[in-house]
Amino acid sequence: MSNSANWPTRTVSELVGEVTSGGTPQSGSSRYYTEQEGIPFAKIDDLTATAGAFISDTFLHVNDVALRETALKAYPPGTILVSMYGTIGLVKITSNTLSANQAVAALVPPFKCDPKYLYHFLVWSRSRWERYKAQTTQANINGSIVKNFSISIPSVPEQQRIAEILDTLDDQIHVTEQIVEKLTSARVGLLTVLLTRGIDELGQVREARLKPDEFVETPLGQLPRSWSVRPLAELLSTVDPAMRSGPFGSALLKSELVKTGVPLLGIDNVHIDRFVADYTRFVTPAKAQELSRYRVRPEDVMITIMGTVGRACVVPGDIGHVLSSKHVWTMTFDKDRYLPYLVSLQLNHASWAKAHFRSDEQGGIMSAIRSETLRSLLLPVPPIQEQHKIANVLSAADQRLADEKAELAKLRLTKAGLVSDLLSDRVRVPMEVA
Repeated sequence: MSNSANWPTRTVSELVGEVTSGGTPQSGSSRYYTEQEGIPFAKIDDLTATAGAFISDTFLHVNDVALRETALKAYPPGTILVSMYGTIGLVKITSNTLSANQAVAALVPPFKCDPKYLYHFLVWSRSRWERYKAQTTQANINGSIVKNFSISIPSVPEQQRIAEILDTLDDQIHVTEQIVEKLTSARVGLLTVLLTRGIDELGQVREARLKPDEFVETPLGQLPRSWSVRPLAELLSTVDPAMRSGPFGSALLKSELVKTGVPLLGIDNVHIDRFVADYTRFVTPAKAQELSRYRVRPEDVMITIMGTVGRACVVPGDIGHVLSSKHVWTMTFDKDRYLPYLVSLQLNHASWAKAHFRSDEQGGIMSAIRSETLRSLLLPVPPIQEQHKIANVLSAADQRLADEKAELAKLRLTKAGLVSDLLSDRVRVPMEVA
């Protein structure tokens, strides 16, 4: 990425009223910090935690005494903040009066260019800051570097039009992000409702408060009377072994791995609710035959037991000939009794599953999932016909979420290409539009 060869360039200091930075009042001092009132005090963590272009609030607030007695400064609305330490190049615009510590550069108005254009240019230019990391033992920049940072400057009308186009895309991205967030949250809530109350013969979610006689107390709380509660082990298929992990030790040596052949699955293939067919380790067909007890079947459920512990997914129906590894548990369920899709969802999201797995934690960290922990996990068991109804509703919710995620990825890709074209002058905004 480089500045446009056709547009003139100006340094940041030539375009803004002032480039400055603040300080940090004595940590924890009630003389300088307030609980809620006062002026927001921004640190890099606040910039990182803030979604979108504008920052209005922070974790900490300071009072007027801090402004009088320390190096702290109050910045007016519209000030552009740029992180200089650690995570460098984060950019936000203040939407109200705000202060910041010495790790954040403040580009204070008035500006001699369109401020939103400057914001978008700085966001796009973030990778340019990376070259400064090689010049110091710390991943920091300083005020002098910020002041002398070069900005390509088209005409003001073109600046405004570019900012308007990018703002519109940002708004669309933000709205879609909110939809994804809401759908993700709603999906977990829907899972809990459907797997504790179910769907009646009229296709409606049962209400315990309206028909309490249709519910009974169970180890998992109130559930429909027609359901049962069973440990996971009782829902496995009769294949041998229905639950497996391995091979271990001398059963498979590193020297026996080959570049092509039968894939050996591991934690990289198992993501939350998603199987990733990215194969990097293989064994020969002859070795795969020798290790046939570890073969993975269509619609098996896999859960990671090392590394990032507890991620689960369903194996796709067209998986072909593959083997599992010692980093995952692979389980084959009796699909006439329990749907693998519902098992996987519960392993990832159900509160009762998470509570059960916490029994294996040591010091608040789950380093592995033991066989007995997994086998003894209690699951609600609706009649199989009702399981299919529940699965259909949840699958529809999954599809809606997947569609919105795809739309979000598309918008982000569109913006990435467009911002580069517009700010590098590869694509000009038509002057009659500008």
